[in-house]
Amino acid sequence: MNWANLEKHNKVNTYRKYDNCKFYQNKIIKYLEAIYLIGLILWFLLIILLGLMQPDIIVWIFLFLPPTIYLINLINLSCCTSDVEKEMFKGNLLSFGFLITIILLNWKTPLEGQDKSKFFRLIVIAFILLMVSLIDIWIPIKYQSIVKHIKTILHTASLSLLALALYLYYQFYQTSCKIHNLQCGL
Repeated sequence: MNWANLEKHNKVNTYRKYDNCKFYQNKIIKYLEAIYLIGLILWFLLIILLGLMQPDIIVWIFLFLPPTIYLINLINLSCCTSDVEKEMFKGNLLSFGFLITIILLNWKTPLEGQDKSKFFRLIVIAFILLMVSLIDIWIPIKYQSIVKHIKTILHTASLSLLALALYLYYQFYQTSCKIHNLQCGL
């Protein structure tokens, strides 16, 4: 099969076929491109609304992780196959959420009464995104790829917020110990 045949579409299926690989159809690629661009815009709006812009390089790494992943996914849409799609959706976010929950349950700081609202706001928003991503949407099979990519966008944002919350927790804890001249081990 030559590359000219790669562009022929199968109108019934979501995928183009080439050497037994099922690539996304151009119509589906256009939908997915729009969804990733919307995801990028919403992520940057979320950063602004939460006031997460700080002069800390590690915070910036966490903040630019989702746009980087979204752009990598966006660039590679035309060469992804259904096999790649099947491999990507095997992650288990519950274990990471459980880790965060344990930290919340064991939150012990020598500074009771300090404002921890930023940390909790990140945790709550991350869990909301995670819960929304778990909703099943029943649509025709040819559009299931779109739902899977929306879930990827939500998972990526959620995991980045959870990781950022862990870092901010650590940063808050260490700063609190230094301010009060306490011996804190973490």
